[in-house]
Amino acid sequence: MTPAVVVFEPAGVLFHYHPERRLEAFAEACGMATTHVRRALFDSGFMADCDAGRVKPRNLVDAINAQLGCRLGRSVIEACFSRAFEPNDATIAWAKSLQPECQLAILGNGHDVSRSALESFRDGDGVVVDHFRPVLFSADIGARKPSPKVFYALSTLLDQPAEQVLIVDTDIASLTIAESMGYQCHHFIDTRSLDRFWTTLFSL
Repeated sequence: MTPAVVVFEPAGVLFHYHPERRLEAFAEACGMATTHVRRALFDSGFMADCDAGRVKPRNLVDAINAQLGCRLGRSVIEACFSRAFEPNDATIAWAKSLQPECQLAILGNGHDVSRSALESFRDGDGVVVDHFRPVLFSADIGARKPSPKVFYALSTLLDQPAEQVLIVDTDIASLTIAESMGYQCHHFIDTRSLDRFWTTLFSL
């Protein structure tokens, strides 16, 4: 069945994902070691709490600064987050080729700063993520993938039955749960294999 909506994970699908660059950017901005940044933001569980919506958007910048022991402006923090992402031009172009027949959407673990970071990327058609609506992050839902809560909410937010939605992701655990709930799923390796998978949908 050809889906009505295709939902893409941003990290590793629409964008090449380099989390170490984010650590390096924060370390440079704060004048501290990357090991401190990793412990403060990630090993502590703080960023997982942000992803799960336990830190409110209006408090994110202050909370990040408190964890790091720094005083960074929001624009600097957004720039640090954006360093982790590099547009996958081939996959973005492939996704845009599905319009207007299919709605495109984004679903990833992240929060309001993650959204702002992705909005900083542009191509010849403007802001890259403007082609994807809605742009959903786990903090919007109040749970991180692969929680079933995320996928229960997704169908409602898209106003589509699960079987009309294709999820393209790199995370096997998320795809396994989504598939068990009736979603069409594809484990992303590269754009070429995604295109082959898409072709098979028309023969089913």
